[in-house]
Amino acid sequence: MLDVWTLKKYFSPTNDSIEHPNRRVRWLVHHVPKTAGTSLRATFEKSLGSKAIYGVYIDTGANLLSRGKPIQTPWKAEVLFGHYSTHKNQGLVYPNAKRLTWVRDPLERMWSHIGHVLALKQPMRIYRYLKRNFLDNGIVDREEMFEMLVKEKSVPHLTNIYSLYFKNVELKTFDFVGSVHRNQESLNELQEILGCQLTETNANVRNIKQDFPSSLRKFEGYFDKEFQIIGKYL
Repeated sequence: MLDVWTLKKYFSPTNDSIEHPNRRVRWLVHHVPKTAGTSLRATFEKSLGSKAIYGVYIDTGANLLSRGKPIQTPWKAEVLFGHYSTHKNQGLVYPNAKRLTWVRDPLERMWSHIGHVLALKQPMRIYRYLKRNFLDNGIVDREEMFEMLVKEKSVPHLTNIYSLYFKNVELKTFDFVGSVHRNQESLNELQEILGCQLTETNANVRNIKQDFPSSLRKFEGYFDKEFQIIGKYL
């Protein structure tokens, strides 16, 4: 019969730290916005079970984890999945975890991100910037916003997100990097590593008609640093 302490430890979140590392977490999944992450998470949940996946976002410790600080994680969590950037301390807190991410063409990702922010008004800080600098001034055309944002580089989370996410731990050290543009192939490779079947979900970006204007390709030069980081994985 389990005692109260054992039951509490089993069902309660744990405080992970360098001094008390969490050896149960097997994967650190860095979900770069608008890289089919929602579908990837659904794929993980379908294959490993929802309780094995812990979402790390703005209200569940993403900022702390991005700074290498400890967060609370459910006892059954095996995958930390969310919008958090890399930090070397993460490897000390989760010594058995491998790193994984998905990437997407930088221009297409930014275009999709702008549309997402405008539609959902989230993240609030980015939406407020767009509203204050564009919408309130009568600029509602997304292509015009795209051009101005690219030239000004005033919102790094839109224009230089790969540089931010992979600043402290380079992609070349990751255990797996998938691509939106070859999604099923990436899933096939990943399921061999995980040892379980991964089925592409219907919500995946790969299956959604893209509306990225080809005219915006003229701005590729502004994304040289981003392409240097993720280009070979596309």
